[in-house]
Amino acid sequence: TVALCQPFSESEGRIGQFGGDAIIYEPDNPELRSLLARFPPPRDFLDQRLPFRHRITTLRRYVAGLLPSQSIMPQAPEPVRALELLGDNSRQARYPKLCSKLSKIMVQYLSAAGIVSRIVQLERHIALEVYDHQSGRWQSQDPYFDTEATLRGQPLSAATAHDLLVNNQPFEFGGPTDVFLTVGFVPRNNFAQDR
Repeated sequence: TVALCQPFSESEGRIGQFGGDAIIYEPDNPELRSLLARFPPPRDFLDQRLPFRHRITTLRRYVAGLLPSQSIMPQAPEPVRALELLGDNSRQARYPKLCSKLSKIMVQYLSAAGIVSRIVQLERHIALEVYDHQSGRWQSQDPYFDTEATLRGQPLSAATAHDLLVNNQPFEFGGPTDVFLTVGFVPRNNFAQDR
């Protein structure tokens, strides 16, 4: 696997070590506060008393339905700011659904809630991982297919799913499992300022 990182300003976030690098937003980022205010996610996602996995699944299901299949907006070039993708643009329209767009939106919601995440470049597909501090593990999440990679009901990282796939060992995933033939980590999740 290859870790890639875009340069970023220290005032925008910091690098964290969580079994692999991830860029983490400062908690008071104004664009992320605006995202939560203008496009509020489900209450269960924001409720820190609920189990972590339930919160993440709730957000993933919400994000999966945010973008339409068809739109007056072009498929490319693709903005990186969740607000722009959701209609804060010159045409006041949402962009059409695509795996990379949904992943960018989801990591921005996660950042707004203080949850560590990173984009994962897969084989012809883009998804993300969230870091579960309680288990100390990354968990693969896919808002495009609205699913996660699991083994006997337990969340898997993208790298573990890759290892299982290439060793012909079964695991659960609601999309095509061959996307895990390639796994590249993109620690960047600081997309809100479009730099």
